[in-house]
Amino acid sequence: LGRLPLASKALAVALEAARNAGDVGAEVEALRLLSVLARDEGQYLRALECCDQALALMGNSTDTLSQRGTILLSRGNVLQQMGRHQDAVQPYAEALVIYRRLGEKRLQAHTLNAMGQVARALGEYEDALGLIRRSLMLDQQINDRFRVGRKLCHLGMTYAEVGDVDRALTHLRQSAQANHQLGDRNGLEETLIGLAQVLLAAGAVKEAESTLLEAERMAAEGGSLFAKIRSAVT
Repeated sequence: LGRLPLASKALAVALEAARNAGDVGAEVEALRLLSVLARDEGQYLRALECCDQALALMGNSTDTLSQRGTILLSRGNVLQQMGRHQDAVQPYAEALVIYRRLGEKRLQAHTLNAMGQVARALGEYEDALGLIRRSLMLDQQINDRFRVGRKLCHLGMTYAEVGDVDRALTHLRQSAQANHQLGDRNGLEETLIGLAQVLLAAGAVKEAESTLLEAERMAAEGGSLFAKIRSAVT
């Protein structure tokens, strides 16, 4: 985090150099990276400004479709982090159209999952389930196993939100197994916490306690998610 100001200064120099050289591609990339840094610093309006400048520079040229998709994804992510979920729908939808046109299945999957999280935040749970399922199907088509566990967790928690406890538990247990097999400790920890919540709501208190203890044990061994949650509520 302490290196962010130095990185920001270096990118500002790179941006100026790109403008002086008339290199639009380099200018757009510098703006994209500045947007990411601004977002990570919590400067969301600055991040949006960088995205908008980059999009204006590219226009609608077919030569920059992939780069445009990346900027749109970044813009959607910033709006999502700001809590402006409805506003995030449009850039994500535009990015999805681009990635379908380019045949980029991995990026289609990423965008669909982001749209699913937006739908969840808006309370549109059926739409969220459909979007996350489509994202998961694409991951399976391209054998992107690392993301499967986390998306199964998202599906499980969404089923829990609509009151379908049986499907919620099934997907969360599948997620825990997938994350364990892949060695994704953060994903597993997130899943165990979600699983404990659903088990507790279902009245399975003992299993919920043992599941939460497992998440706590992982945190003690070097994880951080459980510790952050615990510190936030105590």
